[in-house]
Amino acid sequence: MLGGEHPAIITLGRRAQSSEVLSSVLPVHQCARGGLATLHSPGQLVIYPILNLRKRNWGVRLYVEALLKTTQKTLLEFGLETKCDSTGNPGLYTKIGKIAFVA
Repeated sequence: MLGGEHPAIITLGRRAQSSEVLSSVLPVHQCARGGLATLHSPGQLVIYPILNLRKRNWGVRLYVEALLKTTQKTLLEFGLETKCDSTGNPGLYTKIGKIAFVA
């Protein structure tokens, strides 16, 4: 598994418009991922788990669900209760906002 701390940047997914970023002192980068504009800031961890899904007979959906459930259990160990958004916004949410997502 690879990981690291993300530099401060705003990324624009395929559905994002550069006009969504009204003003920024941060670099703005268009990328090929899905989604809209996302702020990445110091302290945010980025983790890249690498598995052979075929070897486990998993599809992408099962893999993403497993990552979210594992993250949810880990956050609960730190006293953070989270819920999955059932309206199509991927990720885990606390009472005050998104804390984790899988891209």
